[in-house]
Amino acid sequence: MPSHFTSIGFPAETVEDIEALAVEVIDATITFNCPKGRYLRWAGGEGAELWLQMDEDYNLIGVTPFFQKKSVMNVGVTRQFRREGDTMLEGAIRGWVNPKHSNPQVGTFELVCEIVDIGRYPHLEVPFISPLRLSAFAYNVDAFSSFESFQASEVGQGKPNPEMFTPTGVRKPGEGVSLLPESSAEISGHVVETALLRNPHSQQKYQWILVRTDGGLVDMVCDPAIVTDPITEGGIVSAYCWLCAQILKPRVQQKKSFTQLLFGN
Repeated sequence: MPSHFTSIGFPAETVEDIEALAVEVIDATITFNCPKGRYLRWAGGEGAELWLQMDEDYNLIGVTPFFQKKSVMNVGVTRQFRREGDTMLEGAIRGWVNPKHSNPQVGTFELVCEIVDIGRYPHLEVPFISPLRLSAFAYNVDAFSSFESFQASEVGQGKPNPEMFTPTGVRKPGEGVSLLPESSAEISGHVVETALLRNPHSQQKYQWILVRTDGGLVDMVCDPAIVTDPITEGGIVSAYCWLCAQILKPRVQQKKSFTQLLFGN
């Protein structure tokens, strides 16, 4: 069954599968310490990654799949948050894509996405602007060889521009604000590059698609089992995706000295 893990070539479906996978890769990881534990990062070389979450006693508390290759998107980060059920090393951000006039709170559209290593920055100083390395794990993919075939489809009907990024986890103005914003979006755009990659650990293949969409370039990955039509460079894809990212230039709150706390500044 397709999942976030099979989207990068790991045949893991159950909690037991994921725990076994963590044991298999742990000796090939790099450690990143943080205030409430540590991350152990496995990187396969083609872009696929696993971020093992360990608490302060070295107990495994979570595993997050990630992918990074060529994606880049400028975002004004306005909020950092955790949801009920998140581990102490999980969390997300809310922000505006392509901030205007250096204002992180005004942009092309607002999105929500998971941050794979959010535990390294428990207290971000928001708002601020930073490039994101954004990965989109597709639940479904529709592929089109041309703009004409896209427009003729149910997916593209009435859309004059195929490059669209529609966050589905953020309510539109007038509809209220979601109490639990989700890291999801409907993404369509032109295929800049694509390849069937092989996970070096499992030897299983997965599909990578570099998509030019509204806001920038996005690394999209998926299980080949959900691809029913050929994906070609110069063509168009449309998919519903889970979003996970890394903040390339985080602004972290600095600890204040006793004098600063006493007198300010």
